[in-house]
Amino acid sequence: MKTRIFLSTGEVSGDYHGAALIEALQAAAGRRHWQLEIWALGGDRMAAAGPASWATPCTLAPSV
Repeated sequence: MKTRIFLSTGEVSGDYHGAALIEALQAAAGRRHWQLEIWALGGDRMAAAGPASWATPCTLAPSV
């Protein structure tokens, strides 16, 4: 069974912490042979950490 996790951040420090959390979860999943899928809404650091799917808050905002 695959575990799915969604992370959302709204500012720069959240992006740092979110990226660290993604990396730690992926490392733990690799060691324990877990199937893990992470979806994220955040900044560039979270995107670089390698979630399965990623978007910025700006890409989801309606255009005015």
